[in-house]
Amino acid sequence: MQQSSNVVGLYEIVKIINSSLDLQEVLTRVLDLAIRRLRAERGMILLLDPITSQLRTRVVRNINEGEHESKRSPQSIVREVIQSGQSVMSADARADERFVESESVIAENILSILCVPLIIKERIAGAIYVDHRQARHLFSQKDLNFLEAFSDQAAIAIENARLYEELEEARTRLSLENESLRREVLIEKHLDSIVGQSEAVAKIQFSIRKAASGNSTVLLRGESGSGKGLVARIIHNVSPRRSGPFIKFNCAALPETLAESELFGHEKGAFTGADRRKLGRFELANNGSIFLDEIGKVSLAIQAKLLRVVEDKEFERVGGTQTIKTDVKIIAATNLDIERAIDQGTFREDLYYRLNIIPLVLPPLRDRKDDIPVLAEHFIRKICRDLGIETKHLEPGVLDLFMRYNWPGNIRELEATLHRAIVMSNDDTITRNDFYGLFADIVPPSPDAGPVPMPSSLLNPVIGKMEITSDIYDEVMSSVDRQLIERALESSGGRIREAARRLGLARNTLKAKIQKYNIAVRD
Repeated sequence: MQQSSNVVGLYEIVKIINSSLDLQEVLTRVLDLAIRRLRAERGMILLLDPITSQLRTRVVRNINEGEHESKRSPQSIVREVIQSGQSVMSADARADERFVESESVIAENILSILCVPLIIKERIAGAIYVDHRQARHLFSQKDLNFLEAFSDQAAIAIENARLYEELEEARTRLSLENESLRREVLIEKHLDSIVGQSEAVAKIQFSIRKAASGNSTVLLRGESGSGKGLVARIIHNVSPRRSGPFIKFNCAALPETLAESELFGHEKGAFTGADRRKLGRFELANNGSIFLDEIGKVSLAIQAKLLRVVEDKEFERVGGTQTIKTDVKIIAATNLDIERAIDQGTFREDLYYRLNIIPLVLPPLRDRKDDIPVLAEHFIRKICRDLGIETKHLEPGVLDLFMRYNWPGNIRELEATLHRAIVMSNDDTITRNDFYGLFADIVPPSPDAGPVPMPSSLLNPVIGKMEITSDIYDEVMSSVDRQLIERALESSGGRIREAARRLGLARNTLKAKIQKYNIAVRD
């Protein structure tokens, strides 16, 4: 009858310890049940690391913190049990010859001891230890039999929990590795937006990784059209802030009064027309990034306020008194000679030093001409896809002209030039004549030239050096723009919507250009 009761009791205990797969919780339940069932005062469970074989205390009860790792700990008894694989029971350890030299027994005045090994698949995985420092003859042979039977079942529960813990750790590690891999794929995808195979492109991509890794301010420098806006967005997209907002502001686009309101916001009634509170760009960019384009053209008054935001990440709205904090990464860009502007007193030196924490200089296209063939192919595919037409190809010799031209408008000029040529070309091949005389002074057009070349009087007299002044470049682009629109209108029968589709423009944009160039539209 007593044996049947023990079996039922053991079954109930096993049910309890198997109701969890959390290793620490299983170990805690095992020890607490053993102490309660055996009326012990103290106890601990130690496990062997399956890889290093180091003995580690996993759970203790009523043994002072740090004591279970000291010389006064009963660990020597546990080690003997683990080494021999035999259980140990003592009714009076102080009088037991086996423990006359045991520091822990003497120092702690331990009287009753019970320790059994945890055996898993014929491998000793650890031990359960309990004792009492005041009661002699506490543990009987029946208690030893119970704890040995209990340890066999506990070992299975512990091993299951340990394997589950390892599985969860492996899943977590795999998840982190997958997340890291996904992040790296995302970074590479964005970095691939910097088209090219030159050393300059590799340096830019490396610098972007560095610039995006922290919260330090970044100053992008380079000529107009060299891709500063694209690089700023990539820095945000590959940074830890990529899930936050990316707010852009052109510092040269607005007068000082409006620029201040746009950057820092304003309170209701701050000035005439301020009929409501408005959040500024820095406030909108909280937890994200802000891109300040053409920073070199901002007024000195705004520079003073920017300095405070860069240094302290705080500001007040126009007309307000509340100090607002913002957590934002600042990316600034300029095509000006900042050092010269500092010498001339038009740019604050202290602001320059705060912005120039991570400088990133984008080379002009003329200094990375090895990338021109790749860029040209990339833009042709993109433009043709956007226009919904079959991909066109450059005739032999055009790339040679591209390589010999200096591209004063950089990548932006290359893309715009290809866009116009693709729209104006009559077949699948883009010839040098489709570029309307842009290269007229480099290589004369072929005798069967179709469109009339651009008059060479519009070109800079020093075109031999491949240099074009900004004004003349704008005049050339406007003339080409007009011709493109006229040709698109003619081919679409005067239908503005169809002409806009062929040009890849919004209808309102095309209408504005028609009005600007005073182009007659056939009904």
